[in-house]
Amino acid sequence: MREPAPRLPWNGPLSDARRVVWAGFPLDDFLALRGAAGCKVNDIVLAVITGGLRRYLEGRGVRLDGLRARALTPVNLRQDSEHLALGNRVSAMFPWLPLGVADPRERLQRICEEMRALKERGDAQGGVLVMGLMGLMPAPLGAFLGRLSPERVLLNTVCTNVAGPRTVRFLLGRRVLEVHPIVPLFFGMGLEFAIMSYAGRLSIGVTADPHLVPDADAIADGLTAAAAELRTALGGTVVAPAPTPAGPRVADLMSRQVTAASPQDTLADAYLIMRVKRIRHLPVVDERAQLLGLVTHRDLLAASSSTLVVPSEEDRIELLARAQLFTVMETHLATAAPGEHAAEAGRRMIRHKIGCLPVVEDGRLVGIVTEEDFLRWATDHMGGAAG
Repeated sequence: MREPAPRLPWNGPLSDARRVVWAGFPLDDFLALRGAAGCKVNDIVLAVITGGLRRYLEGRGVRLDGLRARALTPVNLRQDSEHLALGNRVSAMFPWLPLGVADPRERLQRICEEMRALKERGDAQGGVLVMGLMGLMPAPLGAFLGRLSPERVLLNTVCTNVAGPRTVRFLLGRRVLEVHPIVPLFFGMGLEFAIMSYAGRLSIGVTADPHLVPDADAIADGLTAAAAELRTALGGTVVAPAPTPAGPRVADLMSRQVTAASPQDTLADAYLIMRVKRIRHLPVVDERAQLLGLVTHRDLLAASSSTLVVPSEEDRIELLARAQLFTVMETHLATAAPGEHAAEAGRRMIRHKIGCLPVVEDGRLVGIVTEEDFLRWATDHMGGAAG
C-alpha cells in the first residue's frame, strides 16, 4: 500500500445516488475459457473486467500507456462452525489490473501471474489484518471517510466473486430466472464489481455512482465486448447442444467413496492426502457435505516453491502449511448429476479441459467421475466387444 494507485475518472467523493447494471454470460463459456488458458475462473473474470474498463477509458480519451488499476478482491474466511453466524469473515488481496495492455491474451497472462504471486506471498493471510481493522471502524466514521476524496488513492475498484447456487431456486412459488449481485460503494470508489454464478449463468454486476460514472451502460457493454474478445483470442467457440445420447449414466461410472477436504485445511494437508490416496482431484466440502470448491494437483504445483529455490521436500511442505485451501480452490465448477448421461458429462470435461467432475445431488457431494473412470468403462466394453 506504499505505492499509490492512479486517480481514475470514477475515484472521487461519493454521492448518495447509485446505478446498477450488469452483464450476464453462460458459465460454461467461462469454464471453457479457463480450460483453454489453464487458469482460474476468477482470473478470466478479472481479465474481462480489465478489458471492459480499458474500453471504457479508451472511449473517454484517457491515456492508457502503462496504466494499471488496483483492485480489492475479497476472500471468504468463514469456517464451517460459523455457518449462519452474523457478520462477514473476509480477507482480501490487492491485484493490479493491467489496463494498458491491449492484447487480451497478454492481459490474462499478466493477471494470472499477478494472482499467483499474491497467493505465494500470502497476501490473503496478510489481508486479514487490513479487513479486521476496517471491521472495527464505526459505521458512521466509515461512511464519512468514504465520502472524502483523499489525495492518495489506494484502491481504484472492488471485484468480489461468489459462487452461487448451482441449481434453480424458487421464490414464493416462482422460478428465479437470474441473480445479479450488488456491491456497496465505499472509500471514494465510484465503480465496483460483484460476480456471482447461478444455475449455469454468471453475472458481473456493476454498481456505480452516476455522478462519477454517468454512463454506466457503457461499462456493461464493455464487459460483453471484452468477453467476446477474449473468447476469440483463446480460440473459443460456442458449442451447439448435442442430441441426447444413449449409453451409461454418470452413476454407472462414478466413484461413490470420495475423499474430500475442508476449506480450512492447508495446502500441505491436501498434498499429503493426494500422495497417500494417489489422487489428483480433491473436492472441498463443508460439514454438511455441500460442495464448496475443488483443488487439483496442478493447483498445488502452482502454489509450491520450486525445487531449485527450496530443495528440501520437508521445507516445501512446511511452506504449503501456511496457506489454506480456500485461497487456491476453484469455486465456479462444472459438476454432474448421477442420472445424467455419461456422454454429456464426458463432452463437458473435454470442452472445459478438466480431468474430473464432482457429482452433486441436492447440493451435496455424492461421488466423482474422472478420466480414469471413462477409460476403465471404455476398456471393459472394448474388451467385451472383441470377445
